[in-house]
Parts: sequence; structure tokens; C-alpha cells
Amino acid sequence: MKKLLVLALVLSMATMASAALDLQISVDGVRNVNETEVTMVPSGILTLDLWNVGPIGTGAGEGYFALAASMQGATISGGYIVNPANWTILLYEDAFGAGVPLPEGENGIFGGIFTPPATVFPADGTLVDGIIFHCEGPGDVIISLYELNGDTLEIMGVLDTVVVHQIPEPITMTLLGLGGLFLRRRK
Repeated sequence: MKKLLVLALVLSMATMASAALDLQISVDGVRNVNETEVTMVPSGILTLDLWNVGPIGTGAGEGYFALAASMQGATISGGYIVNPANWTILLYEDAFGAGVPLPEGENGIFGGIFTPPATVFPADGTLVDGIIFHCEGPGDVIISLYELNGDTLEIMGVLDTVVVHQIPEPITMTLLGLGGLFLRRRK
């Protein structure tokens, strides 16, 4: 009976030691859990933030994440840490350079959250602010927020995704249409 009690205690401590991440991406400061698609003009810039939906940290623990997008025409850079008291949050500009095995063709930023014992960061708090997303060219780009394994930095799951639709400005489309009409009239 004593051995069973010790085993249960050890397993519960191991569960407490891992910080369960419940992070979301906000676009241009708008927090919407159901927001999965945004539109922007090609060569535009979006500001992304990472915030937690639920409380993080019921004891000493750590959690790792990567925010990535396709390297073809999109870059994710910058960001500053909104560091809660007694917490450590690390942020690296180059996830691939830090050894994170992201899906082929993706890159972005990588970070870690380390919670002190008996500290809880309340729900609905911003952890990383001011991340810059820049796109070149038309088409859709998917931004993915991954939860990573702390030992191997491999992807454990997708926490959130945002699909960015790049749509040309209305004036550009109008000018293209007028140019087509003049070419047709000329023939």
C-alpha cells in the first residue's frame, strides 16, 4: 500500500511539473478565440500577440512554443515579452536556428515559459506582444502556433492557427480592369 501511495505521489508531481500551454494568437490586438482568418493587402504587415486563454502554472514547470509560417513570402520576427513578476519567458528570433524541427518550409520564432513554484499566471494575459508578420505576394499563408516537447523540441500539437488571405487593394484591381478595357478598345 505504501509503494502504491508513493507511486501516485510521484506521478502527480510529474504532472504538476509540466506547464500546460493554452496559448492563442491575436491579430492587431483583437482577441477572438474563434478568429481563424484575416485579410490583408500583399506586402502588408500584421502585429501578432500571444496570450493565454486559461491560467498557466500550478507549480514549477515549463512550456515551449513556436510561432511559424511558410518561408515562401512570409516572415515572422520581433516581439517583446510582457513578463509577469517572477516568471521567465525566453524568445528566440530564429526557431530553425535554435534547433526546432518545424515542418518543411516553415520558420518563425521560438520561446519558452518557465513558471516559479506555486505561481499562477491568470487567464487572459498577454505573454508576448508586438510580433511582426510580413507577407510578400498574393495567396494564402497559414500561421501556426505549436506546442513543443521540452526535451526534444519536437511538435506535440497545434495550439492555434490563423489563415492570412492576401487580397490586392481595390484601386489596384480597378486600374487593372481599366487597363484591360483600353487594350480591348485599342484592338
